[in-house]
Amino acid sequence: MWPRVLQTPGLTGLGNLGKTCNMNCVLQSLSNTESLKKYIVNDTRESNDELCQQFAVLIKDLWMGKNKVVNPKEFKEKVDSMCDWFPLGVEHDCEEFLTFLLNSLHVDISRMFEVNGVLL
Repeated sequence: MWPRVLQTPGLTGLGNLGKTCNMNCVLQSLSNTESLKKYIVNDTRESNDELCQQFAVLIKDLWMGKNKVVNPKEFKEKVDSMCDWFPLGVEHDCEEFLTFLLNSLHVDISRMFEVNGVLL
């Protein structure tokens, strides 16, 4: 486990779980996309999607300023359970992971604004 120390919010790294540097690059980039960060942190509490919830937890952890490094293990495990083409320990490029994550978040967020099959 990584040491817990107070950090400047947003200056938190992600631990490499073995060939997850491209995933971490995407996560760091998205966590610094201000409008996405605000939306995910404030509005995903209504989400029933575990990936969206795990992403929100990870973003919050990156911005709390409590750790130098955050372990994205639970997030990665959720990704692994959703798609068999992204197994732990196999390197993939950033674009593949970015496409997967944005599509997954889009589907979940769209569901939150859907009533009787109609988007609001």
